[in-house]
Amino acid sequence: GAMERQRKAHDAHFLLLPWRRLQLVDLYEKIFNKEAELRELFDEEKITEEQFLERRQQEVKSLFDNLHKWLLEKKNREILETSKTKQAINYCLNRWENLTRYLNYSYLTPSTNEAERTVRPFTLLRKNSMFYGSGKGAESSCWILTMIETAKVHNLSPEDYLRCVFERAPYCKTT
Repeated sequence: GAMERQRKAHDAHFLLLPWRRLQLVDLYEKIFNKEAELRELFDEEKITEEQFLERRQQEVKSLFDNLHKWLLEKKNREILETSKTKQAINYCLNRWENLTRYLNYSYLTPSTNEAERTVRPFTLLRKNSMFYGSGKGAESSCWILTMIETAKVHNLSPEDYLRCVFERAPYCKTT
């Protein structure tokens, strides 16, 4: 997913000639800077969600269009078919719709940092999961981790959230 895209972009970054690398970095920097500018206005409630999405479609999408055009030019003219750079560019172009889908949703950003921070506890837990002893143990762990991450997403204290759930659970009606 996102980490693979970043790895391939990283490979492309180092395989391109220096001046081409600078062009690519400049295109990405413009996208992230414009996104940060709009996000700040939205977070400070200086623009509405509708205005934020409208401006994002006008201003950020045009920067993505420039990046897309640049990638197509490099793919079609200047890079060997078997190079890692060509593979990275193809990977990005083949997933272009996924890359730009975030533009339609105010709660999403072009960065995968938040998503990666969210899954980090799960990846750190991977080795420990070998010692759960059963599928039920692993299932229980997944349930608890999901509850913790759900609390975090809703800006709740995971400890308080779990305490509330466990205190109320015995009184819930089930079918």
